[in-house]
Amino acid sequence: MFDPEMSTRPERTNRGVYPAADRVAEAIVAVIDSATDPRSAEAWGRIAIASAGSLRDWCRAAGVYCHDALCFARVLRACHLAMAARSRDGGPVSPGVFLDIIDDHYRARYLQRAAHKPRVSSVRRTFCSDRSFSTTRR
Repeated sequence: MFDPEMSTRPERTNRGVYPAADRVAEAIVAVIDSATDPRSAEAWGRIAIASAGSLRDWCRAAGVYCHDALCFARVLRACHLAMAARSRDGGPVSPGVFLDIIDDHYRARYLQRAAHKPRVSSVRRTFCSDRSFSTTRR
C-alpha cells in the first residue's frame, strides 16, 4: 500500500494543470541525480522509470521533441555537477566534462546548442536564462 509519508517525491500542488509538461519535467529532473549521462531515450527511460516510447509520447504531448528534452536534461545535469565540482586549482569546472561525449568538437556544439557560455561564473543561471531550446516546432 502506498504511504505518502514514505514517498521521496515532493508533493505537486499544480497536479493536472499541464499533465504532459509535468511528466516531461519529472523525467528531466530524474536525470539530474543520475550517476550516468543518458545518451539515448532508452537510457533516459531507465533513469526516469518509463519506456522510451512513453517519453516520446509525453514530449510530443507537451509540444517538444524528445531529443531536445533529452539534450536539455543532459546539459542541466552537467551544469548541476559542474557547480558542485571544483578543479584542482579551485576554479570552475566546465560542464562538458560531465557529458558522455568523446569528440571535443561535438561536445562544444552540444553545449553551444544549449547556449552555454563556459566563461560565465554562474553556470546554472546562464544556462537557464540563455538557452536556445524551442518549446514548439511544428
